Amino acid sequence: GVLNDGTIEGAAVELKAHGNMFALAINNKGSVRATGATNSGGRVFLRGMGGTVENSGSIEATGPSAAESASVLIQSAYARVGGSVRATNDDGSGGDIRISGNQSAEVTGGIVAVGNTAGGGDIVIEGASVELGSQAMVDASGATGGGRVRIGGGFQGQDVQVRNSELTLVSEGSVVRVDSTGEGNGGLAVIWSDKSTMFAGEVTARAQGAIGNGGFVEVSGKNSLGYSGSVNLNGGTVGGGAGTLLLDP
Repeated sequence: GVLNDGTIEGAAVELKAHGNMFALAINNKGSVRATGATNSGGRVFLRGMGGTVENSGSIEATGPSAAESASVLIQSAYARVGGSVRATNDDGSGGDIRISGNQSAEVTGGIVAVGNTAGGGDIVIEGASVELGSQAMVDASGATGGGRVRIGGGFQGQDVQVRNSELTLVSEGSVVRVDSTGEGNGGLAVIWSDKSTMFAGEVTARAQGAIGNGGFVEVSGKNSLGYSGSVNLNGGTVGGGAGTLLLDP
């Protein structure tokens, strides 16, 4: 296994261990930071394909632009992500974050791909089962438009880029944001499962500036859906329409 309790910095960082289904393959308690060169985005890979990857520390990737975006990949049989995971670009856009657990993916910390002066980034959380804990914050908001968050699958479960989960749980207290924080439209957020989805959290896809439309949110379970959370799709304060919420049990 791999244990990091210190600080790792570089243009790109990869921690890799095989482990087994009962082992903690990678345990990141410290800080991992990757700052990409001019022609390549900063990249952080934590791979523990046969066991568990657990993050309770800080992971940060920085890239030069959306074209050469910062990216973070956490990939294992069991992915447990607390602490902080952040991907941003020097041009003000959000980066790309993917948390992939072959058996399960559990998020209890902050997953942030915010665009401070440009568009929001792209966040994927996938696995056979996916859970957002009560303290989870998943944020792909952007100043010129919200980004994308796909949890347990993509739109109507037909997105080939995202593995569909069988069970998706979004706990009360968890928050997903794909807001436009300046002038622009809200982004896209999808919460999906092929079997059962239980949603008690909060999703916002707002246009928070004067103009811009609310975004698109889907909360669906192919076989069953329990919905007790909240969704905000407000448009801009001056000229902007509300967004769209799709509930599809």
